[in-house]
Amino acid sequence: MLTTADDVFDRAKTRIGKLARRVERDLLTPSEADEDALTLYLEDGITTICTETDRMATSVEIDLVEGQEYVERPPYINRIDRASLLGTGQGALLIERKDGRELAQWSRDPEAKTGLPEFIGAFDGRYYLFPVPDGAYTLDLLVTYNGAVGDSAPSTVQDPPTLDTLVEVLPSDFRKAIVAYVVGRWFEDIGEAEIAQPELGRFVADVEGYEEDPVRQVTSTRDYNILG
Repeated sequence: MLTTADDVFDRAKTRIGKLARRVERDLLTPSEADEDALTLYLEDGITTICTETDRMATSVEIDLVEGQEYVERPPYINRIDRASLLGTGQGALLIERKDGRELAQWSRDPEAKTGLPEFIGAFDGRYYLFPVPDGAYTLDLLVTYNGAVGDSAPSTVQDPPTLDTLVEVLPSDFRKAIVAYVVGRWFEDIGEAEIAQPELGRFVADVEGYEEDPVRQVTSTRDYNILG
């Protein structure tokens, strides 16, 4: 099972070594000095999975401020799949997604309606809500990651997850694919396209195959409910 970036690198190095020995090119295997490159490949592969499928999901809770029409959009979010309002005394109230530019215009009106937000939309690095919140509610979002990573564990809802966390929540049916991607990128960058292409092709096939599969299971985690 893959739970950290190092797990991916260990499997990738083993695979690279086996492929290199098949073509009698043992010197093709990466060393510790090459781990920055392997990290870049891993980040690129996970970003592709995040943005091309709906499998990399998480729940995020953001506190709303009374009278403030927006909240800052966390930089690691790709899209909102579901939005709910908590703390209203009426249970979780679903919020409809709408064009963020339009909501920004509505909410900036000096006579903008206030109350329980019914709409949410992204615009200019923020999530705008309308009506403008008339209380200190909590925004509960089911979102998908975009692949952005941070160097340390997040301390606020705005901080991106670490690379290790994204590996840990990677759906099981993409684990072999991500190793293949790292292996393929390694051979591609050292000029061994003939070895690289089958590995990269497997990654593409797994991602595209998921897109064609009508039965989809979303993997989610609540690790980043920093304000929850």
